[in-house]
Amino acid sequence: MTPHTAPEKSKKVFEYLKAVSLTKQVDHLNDVDFEQHYIPWLINRGLSYHEDAVLSANMMNERPWLSLALQYRFLLNTLRARSRWSKWLKHTVSEDVLSMAEYYGCSVRHAKSLIDLHTPDQLVYVRARLYKGGSVPLRK
Repeated sequence: MTPHTAPEKSKKVFEYLKAVSLTKQVDHLNDVDFEQHYIPWLINRGLSYHEDAVLSANMMNERPWLSLALQYRFLLNTLRARSRWSKWLKHTVSEDVLSMAEYYGCSVRHAKSLIDLHTPDQLVYVRARLYKGGSVPLRK
């Protein structure tokens, strides 16, 4: 995949999500590139943020063997027309976890498990040891 096709592909996915949620357009099934641009897990993830659509999205997650057109038609016909816009959750890592990973030289995943083994005073000590200078004071 080239960098030029990725934004176009993601735009199409959100067009399909809007069609399933709000506009109820069946015309997308006639698109030549429908099979390439319809990404079921992205559509289901977008719908899973809403109470009225989470069960339908889960049903499609449980049935990945269904054709893409059939999944699209199912969501198109089971969801009521409604504007469904929400911010997507993004993976965030706390500064303490990053400090632990740097201090012990381990992965972030391992540092998450180490954070519970340390007291707040020990975390302050780790931050102080990693302090590289600058105008930002240490925080507790």
